[in-house]
Amino acid sequence: MACLSCQTTMMGPATVLTSPVDMACTTIHHGERVEAAAHAHSFLLGHVVWGGKAPQRAVEEAVRQGGEGCAGLSEAFISARFVWWIPFLYTHYTYTAEGTPVYPLAGQ
Repeated sequence: MACLSCQTTMMGPATVLTSPVDMACTTIHHGERVEAAAHAHSFLLGHVVWGGKAPQRAVEEAVRQGGEGCAGLSEAFISARFVWWIPFLYTHYTYTAEGTPVYPLAGQ
């Protein structure tokens, strides 16, 4: 049973690129959205966190869902949700990344 839950937007809207690409030479597939989540846990008031790279993993998974050649996300949002299962002792974090896939134009 959860004691407290909260969700917040960490970043957005923004463009997140996982590889260097000239944004003037890209195409954005409007209307196509991808979303992925990653999890982390902490003990002792958040001083010891497992899965500290969870936001990065969520973005990388969303880019993978964009398919072959996807270089990043446009209009991207990264949100964090945490749940305290044992007050001030054990916390579960879920990071979600969503956005519109960005693809380099042919020849880039």
